[in-house]
Amino acid sequence: MAAAAEAKEEAKEKMPPTAEEVKAEAAAVLKPKATPQTSEAQRAWAESRADDAEEAASVARHDALGKSIFADMYKGRAQKKLDDAAAAEKASEDMVEILKKRIEINAAAEKARQAASFKAHKAHVLHVKEHYAKLEADAAKEVADAHATWKARYNAQKRLPLDTPAETWTANMPEHVVDEPDFHVKAPAPIEKVMADAKKAEDKAEADAAPKPAEAPAAEEAAPAFVQLYRNRRQLAQQKAESESESESESSGSTDTSSSSSDSGSE
Repeated sequence: MAAAAEAKEEAKEKMPPTAEEVKAEAAAVLKPKATPQTSEAQRAWAESRADDAEEAASVARHDALGKSIFADMYKGRAQKKLDDAAAAEKASEDMVEILKKRIEINAAAEKARQAASFKAHKAHVLHVKEHYAKLEADAAKEVADAHATWKARYNAQKRLPLDTPAETWTANMPEHVVDEPDFHVKAPAPIEKVMADAKKAEDKAEADAAPKPAEAPAAEEAAPAFVQLYRNRRQLAQQKAESESESESESSGSTDTSSSSSDSGSE
């Protein structure tokens, strides 16, 4: 009998509880129980409330400490962001000031460079002007010396006899004197005008009357020296042309006689 009862109990334990049993157990648990009013229970209750209060105070203290830690952390992070922004703004302002100073330094350096360049250019221009002025002065001095030398020789040649060949009058003239008319010792008038005036005077003298024998050399002496020189040159040219024509006629005659003799010899 005992074994049968134990088996029945074991089987009942192995079976799951029914819904009614579970509800009954829950109702029994949730059913308010009367608080014991003994001194021991009150003391335990007071101790538990004191422990709860102490724990609540500790939790509140630690919560406040954690909140302060997080607040300080967020405050430090926000302050770091503000400090970084202020540092970036200050760096940009410092860079602006540095750029302004650099611009001022560059402008001053550019002004100094331009001033030095202008002075160097002006000195170069003055040097070039002095160089060319010296070249012009040397050239003018050379021309003046050559002209003075030529003028001295020309003045010395003016005392030559009238029958001196005309080539010697310009034999010692430099090329720049011959090419430049300003350096010539000019005659009182061009030779054509002088010859025309002399021709007019001769025609007038012939038309007026026959000159006396004593007046002819006086008129001849009254003619300018370069007119006499021109007449002498004309006479010399005529004589030279006559001599050349005579020499040509003689050479042509000799060639004719030689050709006739050769023709007779061939016959």
